[in-house]
Amino acid sequence: MAALCERIVRMVDTYTEEARLLEMSWADLTCFTDFNRLRMGVGNHIQRASHSLFSTSATLARASRRSSMGAVDYETAQMIARPNPFGDGVLGPLVDEWFLDRPLCKLRRAASQQIHAWLVEEAQSAPLRVCAVGGGTFAEALDAIEDAPPAHLYVTCIDLDAERIRRVRTEALDGGLGDWTSFLCADLVELARGGPEASLAMQDRFYSLELLETLEDADVVTVFDWTYTHLAPGGSARFLSVAPELGDLRWLTYVMGWPMQARSAAELQALATRSAFATEGQVTPLSDGAGLMLNLQRA
Repeated sequence: MAALCERIVRMVDTYTEEARLLEMSWADLTCFTDFNRLRMGVGNHIQRASHSLFSTSATLARASRRSSMGAVDYETAQMIARPNPFGDGVLGPLVDEWFLDRPLCKLRRAASQQIHAWLVEEAQSAPLRVCAVGGGTFAEALDAIEDAPPAHLYVTCIDLDAERIRRVRTEALDGGLGDWTSFLCADLVELARGGPEASLAMQDRFYSLELLETLEDADVVTVFDWTYTHLAPGGSARFLSVAPELGDLRWLTYVMGWPMQARSAAELQALATRSAFATEGQVTPLSDGAGLMLNLQRA
């Protein structure tokens, strides 16, 4: 089963290469100027042929429910974070197991683990205010509160998805973390542009694991500017980006309909330089190069 799924993914890569697209374009000369349109067409064709297979996976079937910010919803994020393969019939669990071991899912888990370790380490010497933004389950932040010295982490979670915020808040309250957490349901790009009004204390640490992949370059710079404004002097921020080398990127984008802005280290650093940080920062590969963690610091 894994071999069959892998073959479909490689088929997408093959038939969305520029050389193959040029061959197909001879049938419709108007397509010569729009390779993305052709890639979407190829993806739609393969999606129709493979939908009955991939939809047997509980995670992939659920993943079609995306939040308004473009990220997968809370339930799907939790299924990826805590893999327990299941699905419909005999094939479902096998397809689900295959997907949960793909590069994107591994990247999500590796990034969460890294942020958790970072927060716990940073909070050893002094209390910190942390702002977590966009996507996932925020479990790494809630777990860090419990694993850091008592009363050393106060976390504010911001996300556009009201259901995600509700679920994370419930997790925090059930875990006795209500005094050390706050929640804001808002579009960070709108906040950065001046509205709606929201009061946020200066933060010592800032991170985002899924936000950048949903934003165009100009909005990324806007988010960086907002982060700089709300970081205390000496504060630092970490942003995860999907790398162009992420395996399955074309399958995810053109077949599964997961729009992701993948960026190279040079592209991330160029955006950081354009922002109020005015520095390239440091970029660290994550999960065998599937993702890149951008580290920025306010002087």
